[in-house]
Amino acid sequence: MLNFYIAKFNSDVTPTDPDVTVYEFNINDICKYIGHEKIYIYLENIVGNATKKYNIIIKTDTIKDIANSGGFQKNIMELIFKLAFLRINCYFKSDLIIIDEIFDACSEENKTMAIKLLEYYKLQYNKILLVSHNQSIINTFDNRIVIKRDSKNGNSITYN
Repeated sequence: MLNFYIAKFNSDVTPTDPDVTVYEFNINDICKYIGHEKIYIYLENIVGNATKKYNIIIKTDTIKDIANSGGFQKNIMELIFKLAFLRINCYFKSDLIIIDEIFDACSEENKTMAIKLLEYYKLQYNKILLVSHNQSIINTFDNRIVIKRDSKNGNSITYN
């Protein structure tokens, strides 16, 4: 899940502390905005292994290993990592992002953080295509395309 977004640090070239610092700063800038706890990234050198030179350790104050975090927590962290990666990537710029049903499984207590993250995405992108069945999430957007399936009367698409 998060492996793709830290691929920059998985190349044959050992990442430098500034690489990690810039990435971690951007991640935590987003975390601060949405009310997520701080995320830490550490590189641990591996001695004597020719194929793997270091481990990447990502944790928070309460989550010692992100692999053991819950489903929603992983989804939020994945979106934070994606956005931070896109912010520092000078080769790919876009004003459109597509998010497909990532927030539909979030609990009531996590909806506030999910909505804050969507608000942050709105600041970064001119266009967001979000697929969701969660009415709280849907209500954060002014323009909606609603697709209704109806085998009896026919399907409908409305824009509001």
